Amino acid sequence: MSRGRKPNPTKLQVDLRGDPSKRRKNTVEPQAPQGSPICPEHLQDDPIAFQEWNDICCQLEKMELLSTTDGRSLELYCLAYSKYRDAESKVKKHGDVLLLGANKHPMVSPYYTAMNRYSDDLRKWLIEFGLTPSARSRMRVTVDRKTKNKWDGILKVSG
Repeated sequence: MSRGRKPNPTKLQVDLRGDPSKRRKNTVEPQAPQGSPICPEHLQDDPIAFQEWNDICCQLEKMELLSTTDGRSLELYCLAYSKYRDAESKVKKHGDVLLLGANKHPMVSPYYTAMNRYSDDLRKWLIEFGLTPSARSRMRVTVDRKTKNKWDGILKVSG
């Protein structure tokens, strides 16, 4: 039995995307603590995964979307990114089509297949964190209008 679309966190659903249908907010949703999660030790041994961990955490912090509870999701994303880069380097070395057998039959490289699978995984993780252009286009951010511009104070309002 299908349960419909998975619910989005209130932070993404209402605060960033807006609520055009005026649905009720989830007032009992747990709030994740803000901050950077601790990088797992095994990720620090992989230079590509560790660099991506630092980059993605920096980006998510700037967007104020990073929580200390995001560690496992970020770990899976960084591991998939490292495997993608490894498969990509092997595709560059061996090519995306291999000629096998005495008759030189073309066959898709298993590295190319793995690279495509990891790129799909990465795309899903990036959407989950709101880091793709289409995911950002669905978000709505409220802007504080209290900032002054160069025209403030020119016309005095009498009251």
